[in-house]
Amino acid sequence: MTQIDKNELLELEILRHVETTPRLNNRMAAAKLGCSVKLAHALISKMVDRGLLHVKKLHSRRWDYFLTPHGIAEKGRLTYEFLDFSLNFYHNARKHSSLTCRRLAEAGKKEIAFLGTGDLAEIVYLGVKEWGLELVEVFDGNTPKTFLGHPVQPIKELPGSKADAIIVCLYDKANPMRKDYLPENIVRKNNMCWIFQENEDQKPKDPELHTNTTPMKELLKKNNLTLSPAERMAKFEALQKNALQNMSPEGKIRFTRRNMRKRAVPRSPEILKS
Repeated sequence: MTQIDKNELLELEILRHVETTPRLNNRMAAAKLGCSVKLAHALISKMVDRGLLHVKKLHSRRWDYFLTPHGIAEKGRLTYEFLDFSLNFYHNARKHSSLTCRRLAEAGKKEIAFLGTGDLAEIVYLGVKEWGLELVEVFDGNTPKTFLGHPVQPIKELPGSKADAIIVCLYDKANPMRKDYLPENIVRKNNMCWIFQENEDQKPKDPELHTNTTPMKELLKKNNLTLSPAERMAKFEALQKNALQNMSPEGKIRFTRRNMRKRAVPRSPEILKS
């Protein structure tokens, strides 16, 4: 499961709220879900029609909502799916954040800033420590005072960041693994990088092929990629002859008969004498 349906996520929040208290109205639901009053009204009405909620009208300004047996079963199903998604999200976030921090470390980026202080930021912080990076700045719109001992600055201070790279630790709640997610009120910067991104420039480089201490020609020669077809064939025949010399007489006979059937070696008795 790579993403959870947005409406199902909103329904789960309403079911959890009603399980705690029957007090619910459109404005209260809109504030809790972070959506418009119209959408909240449509969502609650749909859940009543589906038999997930039972309504009891006390008076014109108060309607209480209760979970039906079908609503309890649906809450259990959505909770299970959400937990399954959460475990999958944590696994992918941990893996991709480690790869992102590795790429930054190999590129010589040492001072890192976080945009966001939620659960994703806490996961990314593990990768920062793993690859020897230093978290120097933290920005967030909710402005908590500190994040893991680091002072948190408001997002309006983001353009003045002096960090080598800014890791975006914000995500779309409806699609948490969405690539390159950034809220509309935040200006994109060139030194920003995302956890869930699969572009070529975001992939960590192979340290063996991209190290500065080993010339590329030597690596190619080591893997026989600079040899011509004739040179590769000559090297193969030399290796084959050396292997035959170390075989027992019975092994030579079995090897020769098998390769003669495949026409891989000349049908010559001289190979038995080598």
